[in-house]
Amino acid sequence: MGDPINNDPFTAAQPGLKRVDAAVRTEIKRQNTLDGADPDSDAAQQTEATSPVRPVYPMTPEESTQLKQMQDQMRQLFSRGGDGADLTGIFDDDEEKTARDSDESKDDPGQTAVELLEVLCSAAASSGKETVSQLKRLCTALRDLGLFEEAVEVSTLLTALCRRKVSDSGYPRDRANLASVLLDLSFSFFCVGRWDEADASSSEALAILQDMARREPKKYNSILATALRIQSVHHERAGRQEEALQCTQRSVEIYQSLRLQHPNSYKAHLSLALINHSEYLSEAGQHGEALAASEESVKILRSLHQARPAAHEADLASALYHYSKRLSKAGQHSEALAAIEECVKIRRTLHQARPAAYEADLASALNNYAARLSEAGKHPEALAAIKESVKMYRDLHQARPAAYAADLAVALTAYSALLSKAGRHAEAFVAIEESVKMYRTLHQARPAAYEADLAMALNNHSTVLRDAGKHPEALVAIEESVKMRRALHQARPAAHEVDLAGALLNHFNQLSEAGEHLAALATIEECVTMFRALHQARPAAYEADLAMALNNYSNQLSGAGKVVEALAAIEESVKMRRALHRALPAAHEANLAMALNNYSARLSDAGRREEALVAIEESVQMRRALHQARPAAHKADLAQALNNYSLQLSGAGKRAEALAAIEESVKMRRALHQARPAAHEADLAIALNNYSLQLSEAGKHPEALAVIGECVQMVKALYQARPAAYEAILATVLYNYSNELSKAGERPEALTAIEECIKMRRALHQTWPAAHGANLASSLNNCSNLLSEAGRHDEALVAIEESVKVRRALHQARPAAHEADLAGALLNYSLQLSKVGKHPEALMAIEECVKMRRTLHQARPAAYEAELAVALSNYSKGLCRVKRPKEALQAIEDSLAFYQRLNDSRPEAFAQQIRQAESTRNDILEQCASSQAKWWFWPWKV
Repeated sequence: MGDPINNDPFTAAQPGLKRVDAAVRTEIKRQNTLDGADPDSDAAQQTEATSPVRPVYPMTPEESTQLKQMQDQMRQLFSRGGDGADLTGIFDDDEEKTARDSDESKDDPGQTAVELLEVLCSAAASSGKETVSQLKRLCTALRDLGLFEEAVEVSTLLTALCRRKVSDSGYPRDRANLASVLLDLSFSFFCVGRWDEADASSSEALAILQDMARREPKKYNSILATALRIQSVHHERAGRQEEALQCTQRSVEIYQSLRLQHPNSYKAHLSLALINHSEYLSEAGQHGEALAASEESVKILRSLHQARPAAHEADLASALYHYSKRLSKAGQHSEALAAIEECVKIRRTLHQARPAAYEADLASALNNYAARLSEAGKHPEALAAIKESVKMYRDLHQARPAAYAADLAVALTAYSALLSKAGRHAEAFVAIEESVKMYRTLHQARPAAYEADLAMALNNHSTVLRDAGKHPEALVAIEESVKMRRALHQARPAAHEVDLAGALLNHFNQLSEAGEHLAALATIEECVTMFRALHQARPAAYEADLAMALNNYSNQLSGAGKVVEALAAIEESVKMRRALHRALPAAHEANLAMALNNYSARLSDAGRREEALVAIEESVQMRRALHQARPAAHKADLAQALNNYSLQLSGAGKRAEALAAIEESVKMRRALHQARPAAHEADLAIALNNYSLQLSEAGKHPEALAVIGECVQMVKALYQARPAAYEAILATVLYNYSNELSKAGERPEALTAIEECIKMRRALHQTWPAAHGANLASSLNNCSNLLSEAGRHDEALVAIEESVKVRRALHQARPAAHEADLAGALLNYSLQLSKVGKHPEALMAIEECVKMRRTLHQARPAAYEAELAVALSNYSKGLCRVKRPKEALQAIEDSLAFYQRLNDSRPEAFAQQIRQAESTRNDILEQCASSQAKWWFWPWKV
């Protein structure tokens, strides 16, 4: 008869325990070597026994947060004393607890592990009750030492022993033991990135505890609540947001019930459960409920902190950290700033006492503090805070590169954004490049874990590249990001749909700026479709995102000439913004003001000028209120709204009010520029450009020329520093400068300016034909006029022919978007042909122009009535030149009828045109009476 087979898992695990013992002794030796270093060094500080658990492999920031949540929950699960039940009683009796407490009071995980392993590896060791308790304590010590793989091995052995006990007896106590060690196993798996196994272990534990709590709620509800919180972390990681929210909701309900039964207990448990629940409520778009939960958490922890400051200081700081985020989401920015300031103050105190234990927490708080300061318009302070955060993460990363690489990358991204806001684009570019480089390294080590983070970094990199004027590189970066997001979405649609939709939104912006309008339209349509699906499933969570997507969709539809569809999209967006604003005014006022600004533009495109003016007035009113409450945060937005208000007032013929609005805008821009020149120089230049246009319309041409001259100098300086970023803006400013020089009679200088503009626009057009074709055509049109005025008619004709050629190519690609511009170019082409005596060709050009403008007028009478009247007037003159007086008379009568109708609503605007049309009609009538009549025409400049 052969030897009996030993089925005892503890005996079978002895070789493994000996390997663990060797690993522990090696780690202790390594740490003792570090302890011999300078105690103030980063490396020495990082070996403090009180440092938070951090695996040595690269963790994403989300994984780090989730790990910390699980660590807190495991601490509560096996805590002794405090305000909860004595859950460790499921493992051992009072004598064993006393002995264990004596051991653990040493607070030395290395010594604890060595002593436990000496017992567990001895010949006297067995798989009895005491061994189960010793293995549990060993798991904790191993994780504290950073030996996570060894902790998995011991947790697996512990689970096998508990399974065997359940199989042998099936007692409730043994089932509770199994559930607890399964949760511990889940934590161990999580620490080494074995997510699916961690989820499975937690789910099994939860199923056991739910069954036991149904039978004996008083005994098992507390541990069930903790298990629910642990399971919520796994649901979140897998993208199961609804299930995560349900778990935290149930956990909070259990703790609230337990607290009613035991008023002096479970406060800390409830407060931390409320923090988790608040996060999931916020992700679900339930911001009011999230804020209420966070407020309750802070209130509880304040009372606990008052009674026992040292015990609850760190938890109070954590609650304030999350409370600040919730307040910010609710639009309560002053309160959010106050909360994070208190959090930073507490964490500074904790960090001063125990640097290694709290450096990461303080760095994280400073990152959030920087965001809140930026929201409040305190940009220098925000930059100082994020700079301090980056420095701390660099120190942490230097000591433990793998553990803190992702945190440093996140901080660098935030640092880059704030540098960009400060106008320090070169430094912003360096910071984001470093961040992307780090993410690429992390992604290479753990592709699955870091794909989403690298995609996010590339998205941000794309934005910084765009701000630096590196548009082709920006497009490459966002396309790489979108490709990654698509792959992630294909594997796990529910978890990655919102991130893909967000990436598509940025991709749309880059495509649109590159002039890839068809691709941009397809991209924003896909984005809107995704957000609609997300919104349909969870309206509260995605209403704001859908509203933003619709806003961008409207802009793209408008650019494609789809005026009706563009107006419908922005109306839907405004409706959503109004609903969000009613629910949370402070949080959504700025976004509603922005939507109304765009709504005004779309109404204006549709010829509904009065409604457009009402919409922009409401937007300005909102931004005035926001500015009054928080001037630093909202001055730039109010200045922009006033700029657009000026344009609408001008379109309504209210030139005095338009001039007043743009003057107020410029005054604000000058104040912002004085405080932070680099950040606001470009915006001031744009405001000056528009100010010049309004001065010109008001007949104040010398002032207009002075202002546009100042603008040109500013933009030239910006262009010299960053040519790629400012070439298009400088070309636009030179275009307007040329116009003002021409009006001042300085035609040679005007021609020089427009030629410089054309040179730039040719270069831009060569790089991106679709994006810069329209601007090049406009420049050629104006150059043609100036050449004609200089008597250089042949060159003028060449310029306008090129302009028409460019317009035809644009019109062929997107007829609705470019029909009006092509019609305008054809009108000027007709005039130049006439000046060189090519009257039949001139008549063909103006006939094509009239045909196009009739079509445009039929679709949108209010928007195109004046332009059709101009075309008919010039058509009449062209018919006269080829001796077709009857048709000429009909054309001028039609033109006059349109002018008279326009004159009824805006008498001052069309009086001169009516006089000219009446004079032309009289000349035609004279021709009909006498074949010797003289014919006059007035050239029209577009």
